[in-house]
Amino acid sequence: MKIIETGIPPHSQPMVFNEDVEIRGNVGAGNHIEAKGNIVIIGDVEQSKIFSHEGGITVHGLVIGYQTSLVSDGDIVVHTVRSATLRARKTITILYEAVEAHLIAKETILCKEGKGAIVGGSAEAGLEIETKFLGNEKGFYTTAKLTNFKQSEMFLRSQKLAEMEKKLTAEKEKYEKTIQIIRILGEKVKQLPLAKKQELAQQVKTYQNLSLQISQIQQERKQLWELSQKQNELERTIIIHDTIYENVSLAIDNQKLDVTSRYHNVIVYKKGILILGDFDEYMKRKKYA
Repeated sequence: MKIIETGIPPHSQPMVFNEDVEIRGNVGAGNHIEAKGNIVIIGDVEQSKIFSHEGGITVHGLVIGYQTSLVSDGDIVVHTVRSATLRARKTITILYEAVEAHLIAKETILCKEGKGAIVGGSAEAGLEIETKFLGNEKGFYTTAKLTNFKQSEMFLRSQKLAEMEKKLTAEKEKYEKTIQIIRILGEKVKQLPLAKKQELAQQVKTYQNLSLQISQIQQERKQLWELSQKQNELERTIIIHDTIYENVSLAIDNQKLDVTSRYHNVIVYKKGILILGDFDEYMKRKKYA
């Protein structure tokens, strides 16, 4: 791990690390920091861009500024975020509050500790959003949305595999005639000139390799379909333990619900349409189902 004992002054040279890095101080405005592994910042981040390509990002202080972005291939954990953008391949955890921020997590967004408020801006997750407060008394427009990122990724992968299978099948068909000729000749193949036998053997090998690749693609497509079915069965939820305020927009996939009244301790889920229900009652039904 690379340890930097001081903060990063504003507008320093871009920093790139091929390992984990810990910065013991604030990251001033106008900085660009990249690391292959985990990034830990014991301080604030202002108007800067932080990237972790194979790890997570943890910021013990405030993440602030419209030009600030944290992008992680793993989890992101921050104390407070204001007006910044956070993108995580896994989970985003806010330890105090998020104000006018843009939060995107492929899995979960959690904001249950400290003030536990998501106020203004947007929160978009793949599986679940859980917070104490959503919106505020001043009516800051806030959106919370669940998007099936996993389903979309699997669909695109399946499309790509289908194209590969089509191309390989067309290639394989070119060698079908060779296979038929060999079958017709039978033992007479041994009487062919050596060069011709080697040529036919190479074509047979290519045919077999293509058949194997097609079989592997078909197997992966089958696995993707099975995973897709399981993904559809998951009940993805938005949970607000204390208060959801007016002027909040909720969405799960293509279903949307605009909140016009205050509610307390609620859960939002989709059963054909969006349902906003009492969290405790929901958990009781789930327990005895």
